[in-house]
Amino acid sequence: MISWTKLLTDYVQDNDSLRYADNPTCIPKIVVWNTTSHCNLGCQHCYFEATEKQDPLELTKDEAKDFIEDLGKFKVPVLLFSGGEPLLRQDLFELGKFAKDRGIKTVLPQTALL
Repeated sequence: MISWTKLLTDYVQDNDSLRYADNPTCIPKIVVWNTTSHCNLGCQHCYFEATEKQDPLELTKDEAKDFIEDLGKFKVPVLLFSGGEPLLRQDLFELGKFAKDRGIKTVLPQTALL
């Protein structure tokens, strides 16, 4: 995730430490996970090819927990649940708690809250 302010002015904001690292080989600071392709919004700005129904190839709850467990082992500090519309995923809050219990801060994009 690139901060426009940093990109255009090289000004460092307080939360930039979550985005950028001094060492390019370090662990990612933010992982953005498209948890589902299911979406009911149809936003004009969206780049994602969302569907009206849940994709049968979407990670199951157990597979999702395995993925989050791996992120925890890699010490990833922030997981952004994206999509589609992440709030349409029935187990989203359970996965969020699962991530939190592993020391991972969870985030929803602003469009998920509209």
